[in-house]
Amino acid sequence: MVATANISQFQNLTAIFFQIHSPIAIQSCTRAELEKDDMLLIYGAGALGSSILKIAHTICDHIIVADIMDDKLAEAREHGAQFTINAATEDFQAKVLEYTHGRGATVSIDAACVKNSLLLLLQATGNAGRVITMG
Repeated sequence: MVATANISQFQNLTAIFFQIHSPIAIQSCTRAELEKDDMLLIYGAGALGSSILKIAHTICDHIIVADIMDDKLAEAREHGAQFTINAATEDFQAKVLEYTHGRGATVSIDAACVKNSLLLLLQATGNAGRVITMG
């Protein structure tokens, strides 16, 4: 019974986080002017990043999610990320170029806003691309 209660509480907490972050996620996708053919890069797969992914997946097909936690990346793949990058163990820039056929992302959203994340996204975004900070 205790395990069931804990799972129920976790599900409720997840639903609350999504409700809180949904308006912000919608705002980030709107500001980014996402289109179906965009190659979106989301940096950060926490509550905000996963909410952005859920909204963005309804708009565009090509989504890369980067994070430092493998369990968050697995969740991102389940929710529509075409590619994932573990920024702690993989060469972030090389993977972005690989997944974007050498062009870089057309839109990058910083959902983590950690040290150097903005610089990384500026470098990973192709010419005339858009970088949005949200975290």
